[in-house]
Amino acid sequence: MIQASIVAIMAAGQTFVIGTGGIDLSVGSIVGLSGVISALLMSTDKAVGGMGHGVFVAVLAGLGVGAVVGLFNGLAVAKLGMAPFIVTLGTMEMVRGLAYVLTQGETIDALPTSFDNLATNTFLGVSDLIWITIGVYVVSWILLTRTLFGKYTLSIGGNEFATRLSGVRVDRVLISVYVLSGVLSALAGILLDARLQSGISTNGDGYELDTIAGVVIGGTSLSGGSASMFGSLVGVLIMSCVRDGLTLLNVNTYWSDVVMGLIIVLAVLTDIVRKRIAIQRWFRRAVVGKRL
Repeated sequence: MIQASIVAIMAAGQTFVIGTGGIDLSVGSIVGLSGVISALLMSTDKAVGGMGHGVFVAVLAGLGVGAVVGLFNGLAVAKLGMAPFIVTLGTMEMVRGLAYVLTQGETIDALPTSFDNLATNTFLGVSDLIWITIGVYVVSWILLTRTLFGKYTLSIGGNEFATRLSGVRVDRVLISVYVLSGVLSALAGILLDARLQSGISTNGDGYELDTIAGVVIGGTSLSGGSASMFGSLVGVLIMSCVRDGLTLLNVNTYWSDVVMGLIIVLAVLTDIVRKRIAIQRWFRRAVVGKRL
């Protein structure tokens, strides 16, 4: 659970994005940039550019970075009509580049002890990282299933045109979804800093694929319209168990990447097959109902 907590938090935001029929490839880069900025603000090591500010200011700034990147993605998708894949692919490269520029490849350490405790403290014998992850999923589940925001999110994924005709402010919902994804990715980046006790520009590299795979394995359709927050959590745990299991079995890292890539392909194939079966069932019911 501790190992999967970072990706799981990111996957919660990705679930909303994919639920609209979009995709966010920038989440991994947001993890790196937000973590680097937070680390720079709170680090006391002047040699690497540390500013020595308080933990609260650093965390707030890191979350702000995620919100800004998410806002950029949302505006490009909603207002400019750009494809989510292209927009977030470009953002992924830009944001990762900014992280490299800010650190010049250096590791940002000398972080406050109170910040490091986020990853080491426990409550009732359970790591704070797990409690934070549970909290994120409880709130996300409520948003997705018990609010108009969640209903509009899935409605856009099901049929954006019809949703617009229904009077829903689709642009506002889309922007909010990408901002939410950015903020949760930034939170994951900050928590990853606490776990590693340092800020590294390469943090989160490749995590976007893990989040997408976890979300799809959990039952969320890549074409949008249906999503399961609990399923996303289970999907991420499955991915984490497979990855850690391969490591414990001393499987070569390169073969591990092959297996993870195969899982992603199978997850997408499963989504396609599941959707075809659903269409066939609907068609059969419609034909039978018409005959009757």
